[in-house]
Amino acid sequence: MQWKRFVVLGSLILFSTFLLFLRLDFLSFSVDEFRNVETDRYSLIEIISALQKGNDLHPPLSHWLSHLWMEVFGESEWALRSIWAFSGVLTVVLTYRLGALLGSESAGFLTAVLLSTSPTFLLYTRFVKYYALTMLLAVALFFTFFLFLQRRKRRYLVGYTLLLSAFLYSDYFGPALCVLWQDLFLLKKSLKSHKYEALRQILIAQAIGGVFWLPWLRYALLQTHRVLNMQAADVAYGFFSFSLKIFNVLYSFSLGETLFPWNPAAIIGLVGATGLLARATIALYYKRYNLVLWAGSFSLFSMILLAGLMSSFITGVPFIAFANHILFICPFFLLWLSGGTEELGWVPKSLLFTSLLIAHIVGLVNYYSAREFHNPIYAVPTREIVARLAEESAPEDIIIAAQDIGIQFYAVKTPKLKAVILAPSDEQVVVRMLCAKHPPRVWLFIFGRDRTRKVTPIALKKWLDNHYELVEIRGYVAQDPLYRRIKEMLFHRPAYLHKLTLYIYKRSWEEQ
Repeated sequence: MQWKRFVVLGSLILFSTFLLFLRLDFLSFSVDEFRNVETDRYSLIEIISALQKGNDLHPPLSHWLSHLWMEVFGESEWALRSIWAFSGVLTVVLTYRLGALLGSESAGFLTAVLLSTSPTFLLYTRFVKYYALTMLLAVALFFTFFLFLQRRKRRYLVGYTLLLSAFLYSDYFGPALCVLWQDLFLLKKSLKSHKYEALRQILIAQAIGGVFWLPWLRYALLQTHRVLNMQAADVAYGFFSFSLKIFNVLYSFSLGETLFPWNPAAIIGLVGATGLLARATIALYYKRYNLVLWAGSFSLFSMILLAGLMSSFITGVPFIAFANHILFICPFFLLWLSGGTEELGWVPKSLLFTSLLIAHIVGLVNYYSAREFHNPIYAVPTREIVARLAEESAPEDIIIAAQDIGIQFYAVKTPKLKAVILAPSDEQVVVRMLCAKHPPRVWLFIFGRDRTRKVTPIALKKWLDNHYELVEIRGYVAQDPLYRRIKEMLFHRPAYLHKLTLYIYKRSWEEQ
């Protein structure tokens, strides 16, 4: 039996390592990543100051780890993403062991395969961000929690305390939901058995973890204030917002975010996902299997509570980004789906999982080729754009690009690029500089925007149209036409054609 487990573990490690490290650097850093990189360059103490000023709205542990990793391995995409890809491998292994601990070896293995091939898991685990760390710590915390309940060894309680402390310095939603569910689970169990020792010990461990977290409390309050005062996203309030967020997370965790629902592979995958979810819900309703009971109840409890919270008090998170904000739930959701098939025969179980894996495979192909991204900002080839700018632009030219596009970030890494780069945050200042410099060419980058349309430099573009000659337009990452029409219908406004558009202007004869 041990050698079989060793073979399974080895296979999962090799398989997940291959997928997580495959073309690790092919996508440029998105704004979510390069802003973290800029923060991670600071010293460990300076990172805290940067977070206090609002550079990020999460605790510092992922930044500290990334800083230390950067000091050793440098700032390339491959180097900075590799620590989180490695964390993803550990998450897959621990998810398998957790499924085997509370369900069966087959349930753990199937979940690990689904997690390894999940386009959402691959996409966000490889981000230079806190996502991978929260998933790893959530699974490790639950694994240690159940090991302690089964074996009552002090070392597991110590491990639980240390993991919870690390989790508290990584995220807010994750540890809060894990602790709340675990306490409710133990309270119910204790009331039923009239034995409170395990509950008392876990509460003491949580209290110690809370004491370790106290130095961060005042920073957490500052970040909470900023979160509560964020600009409201589209469809931010009410039941419709709640419904969109629930649909988004179910689709993302099941099929991924690089496959549109009208893709034939997605239709096949939806059949499998619906069947697995229906079976898992029935198993949960009839309280079958420990794995289904705890994984299903935790998944639903967390999704519903957080969707409600982000449709009422925290309204700055767009529904399209809801899934990545609660990514720590993903392994448990897939454990629930796998555990719900325990009573199914081999043939129906194989059909359901195969249909879902077909969708995963097509989603992975799309991911590795930068197609069908629900959020196309992640597929913009900023690194390649800057390299081409370095070849085509002249030192006398002026490049205009908002900071969140990343042109400035990659320009610093591209010594051949000599042109001046301006941010259009103050359009009048930019116009004055254009009038003073009279550059032979102006390269204007504009992001396609939904929620932040107000910061689009429309007035600046109109000025350039009147004073310069538009000679070329380049579009990057075209938006799917059907997806665009759905967005226009949903939000009652035009949707962008490309995520990033470059307008190249030449100085007109009158200006010369």
